[in-house]
Amino acid sequence: MSDNDLSPIGRFNTVLLVTDLSEFSAGADGVAVQFCRRLGAHLHVLSIVHDTGEAGWIPPESEDRVVMATVDKLKNLEAAAHRMGVTCTTHTRGGNETARIAVEEARALHTDLIVVGRRDRSKLGRKLLGSLAVQILERTHCPVMVVPRHAGMWDSVLVADDGSRFGAHALKAAELIAKACGAAITVLAVRMSADTADEQDARIIVDRAVQHLGDVGVKADGVVAEGAPDKVILKTASERNSGLIVLGKFGRTGMARRLFGGIGETVKKRAQVPVLVARGR
Repeated sequence: MSDNDLSPIGRFNTVLLVTDLSEFSAGADGVAVQFCRRLGAHLHVLSIVHDTGEAGWIPPESEDRVVMATVDKLKNLEAAAHRMGVTCTTHTRGGNETARIAVEEARALHTDLIVVGRRDRSKLGRKLLGSLAVQILERTHCPVMVVPRHAGMWDSVLVADDGSRFGAHALKAAELIAKACGAAITVLAVRMSADTADEQDARIIVDRAVQHLGDVGVKADGVVAEGAPDKVILKTASERNSGLIVLGKFGRTGMARRLFGGIGETVKKRAQVPVLVARGR
């Protein structure tokens, strides 16, 4: 199986971290820096300072303090990245349409990956960050990684492959990451029923992917499981102690829709590891 068969994704040279620089973004901030160090990628950090709104009740001096505090935090993050040997450029933009601004910036920077954090504590935070992830996914053509607050780097990866071209995107992304991080991969194929034909199809998908990964020097094993894709993915990730979940944008089983749409709200609450949604260009 050639790279062309797998996906147009060929690299992670440029990473855009979209962060509010709060405690809730700490996981994403740390993972983005470590990811770039492992893959030799350039890190762009974007922080968006929200406008005061139509009421305009916030005094100008308070706005200035917010901007200055944001710039100071960006400088600290940039310095931390440089200490890790990561080249880093920071950006500050104003506005309230976070997803639109982030995608515009990613497009201008020719970004290969967008990294965003995920709030866990409040219902409002989950709604806003969940919505941000969905909006970015709908607008961008590059992969998106959503990182929980307390997540870190990984030494094992779970990739969900359904045999579609979207599953191939996920497999290629997982391969690139595993090679750079020295991680092992578990390939998961989810069958929707106990039908023998489904079992055989899923086994073929897994065996082909594991064979390919072995051929390119990546340690891999495969799992076939039955059930709702979102629940099976999280259960398998927990059982295998996978530190990163990689899946395609849609695919035949709609895994990304379940993980990031309304149906997958329970998944977003429970997932304790980063989730990367791969997309081909």
